[in-house]
Amino acid sequence: MGNAYILIAGMALVTYFSRVTPFLVLSKEGVPPLLERFLAFVPPAAIGALIFPDALSGPAGHPNAAVVAALCAALIATRSRALWMTVGSAILLVFAAIQVGLL
Repeated sequence: MGNAYILIAGMALVTYFSRVTPFLVLSKEGVPPLLERFLAFVPPAAIGALIFPDALSGPAGHPNAAVVAALCAALIATRSRALWMTVGSAILLVFAAIQVGLL
């Protein structure tokens, strides 16, 4: 049981230091422009990594629905640049297509 506490304490320290270190290092000098440009791509990449696997499979009985939704969302996102419009319209389009029987 003592080893479990040591393991938990070690993981807590590693987690704490990995989260605090950027604040300590970058607070004095600021973020370099190259790092700032790099970090600007992290949120879109994370969202893409979360969404992409589901875009390859659809709801039960409608395997093409997710692909259609992803293509529709990509088209709407390039035109509108509005997240709520992109997600909402893709959901409505796929729902309507399934109800009508197109997918």
